[in-house]
Amino acid sequence: MANFDHISHLHKDQLLHVVSYYMTSEMRNHLMRECPAAYNSLCGRVVITSQVHDTGRKIIERPTDVDLRDFD
Repeated sequence: MANFDHISHLHKDQLLHVVSYYMTSEMRNHLMRECPAAYNSLCGRVVITSQVHDTGRKIIERPTDVDLRDFD
């Protein structure tokens, strides 16, 4: 896996803005499946929830202690 420690936070932010702007729907779907928590962070709100299939235990869910209007 690549190490990105040598890139400044500014350059990482610039790259994320460009990637998120030009992201295809196929890539967006792939990111949602592969790293749902990171995708939610990128969006600034909970878009994807996750749970364990066998037990139904939720891994990622909407926060209950915040006003969800802040995410819209």
